[in-house]
Amino acid sequence: MKSILFISTIHRMTERILPALINYHERYDEVVILNLGQSSKNTKYASNKRYHEKLLLSSLKYIYNGSLISNKRDVRDIQFCLDSVDLIHKICEEHKIKAIVIDDSRVNKLNNLIGEFCKSKKIKLYANAHGNSDLSELEEAYCLKNPFYHKLFVFGKYEVDFLSKYFKKDIFLSGGIPENDAIQYVNNTEKQITVILNRVLSDNKLSEISFNKDSLQSMKLFELQKIFELPIVFKVKERMSDDIEKDIAHIHSLMTNNIDYNIQVNVEDEINFLSFSKIVLTYGSTMAFKACQMCIPTIIFKEMGQVGLFSKYKGTVSLGDEYINLINDLNHDYLKNFISNIVEYSTTFDSTKNYSDILYRELAI
Repeated sequence: MKSILFISTIHRMTERILPALINYHERYDEVVILNLGQSSKNTKYASNKRYHEKLLLSSLKYIYNGSLISNKRDVRDIQFCLDSVDLIHKICEEHKIKAIVIDDSRVNKLNNLIGEFCKSKKIKLYANAHGNSDLSELEEAYCLKNPFYHKLFVFGKYEVDFLSKYFKKDIFLSGGIPENDAIQYVNNTEKQITVILNRVLSDNKLSEISFNKDSLQSMKLFELQKIFELPIVFKVKERMSDDIEKDIAHIHSLMTNNIDYNIQVNVEDEINFLSFSKIVLTYGSTMAFKACQMCIPTIIFKEMGQVGLFSKYKGTVSLGDEYINLINDLNHDYLKNFISNIVEYSTTFDSTKNYSDILYRELAI
């Protein structure tokens, strides 16, 4: 038996991996899902609805949900953490779990307790890269000094090569982004200019500036719209404990009558949403990896969030830079070459099978 318990703590991170979990379940052995915190079905959070719909449509049979939270800080509560580990213990006993996979890599009370539990039960624990963090901050983002996990799934070869200069190479697994394999079935239609925002009003330590009139002007949206004659579509990420309605109202307050725009929050399918893009303007989000895999010219603004694996990308600029002439350089060949080194199997769309096979081999050791 090579049964796996997958722990989901943030629905967006789990969605990246979900196709590989389903693949493992269908080809190899049982996968049990435990949703905690923001991912729990008991938590009233509009943003996790899409994830739960995907679970319902999948072949996965055993899905558990932890207690509800009303604020993202609730997961730091020691009783929440102890109750969660107790539930993990019961699931492991009932399903004879061989390994646990968690969707995050950051150090926190819950992850530390899960790590201690796994060590006490001699169960292997695998973590997944939290997101596209700046290379200088990977030690903290991936908890590399004192990892709570056995091994860590990262996005691709570039990260493995970089991290191996400072840490043991054998703890890194190049898993790719299984969710992005679905890109191969979508056609681009170039109906909009897409702007993916990090945070709008809330304090964001990852950005140097807030989203205001100056930053909006520096993005040169009016000039882009004049050139391409397409509407601007803002994609805003809803975060638990942030006021999304205030964020939306703030964007409306910044816009002028001569810009044709609309705002999207919880889209049904990110890949389908991006397929309408002529160009994407954003920060170093994992959603930007999708855009590059789709060969959509993508501009990364350094000041709007983390840059991470886009540090040597030709389309990474500062707000106010004259970037419009760069768009033609971000062609099909350049984008394919760039993303193939960043995300494993990104051009052959085999990340799902790759991730699933790695897990199977790991559990055979």
